[in-house]
Amino acid sequence: MRAIYRTSFELRAASPTQDLFRGFAEAVWRWVYDRRDLGLCFREEKIAGTCTLPQVTHQRSLSGRVAHVESKGLRAWGLVFAHPEAFNQDLTWVSELVLSKEPDGKHYFSFSQLVGRHDGGIAPLHRTPGRPRIIKTLVKDFVAYSGGIRLFSHPFPLRLKEDQIAHFIRILELPKRIHPVVFVSIHEQSLRAAHQRC
Repeated sequence: MRAIYRTSFELRAASPTQDLFRGFAEAVWRWVYDRRDLGLCFREEKIAGTCTLPQVTHQRSLSGRVAHVESKGLRAWGLVFAHPEAFNQDLTWVSELVLSKEPDGKHYFSFSQLVGRHDGGIAPLHRTPGRPRIIKTLVKDFVAYSGGIRLFSHPFPLRLKEDQIAHFIRILELPKRIHPVVFVSIHEQSLRAAHQRC
């Protein structure tokens, strides 16, 4: 299997009353079951919140394993979800999602997505990496941080004001920064967006 997407960041509740684990698990279950192309139209009552399911098998070779662990101040809930590709049944996609609460009280999310062949073939895989929908959902519905920088699911305009430029430079120079900053500008002649990773 080949990893085509990986990320990790800190998650915080969007409000003081939000149960971070339950909200996270519900967002993940919605993402898993919102797949009409895979034939998933409903979920059983037992598949809700931070349940523990050793193995769940669905139609069309879909499977999931869920673990919920609590021990000595640590807590974690994770899902491994595998399914065949909708357009090429020789390929299998595997997504691994985990939310953990560390002894310092912070919550960290990690995600890996892999794709591979299960037919024994050796032809190269051509899949353009892209951000899975669940990442945008989590960043939008919770408060996400990485290396001390707040993450957002949408771009921000950079105005030519001294304070905004100084803030942008501070972000670029942060030694703890893990994720890239993508600077998008408009090409003067074509008026099309051009981007540069920093």
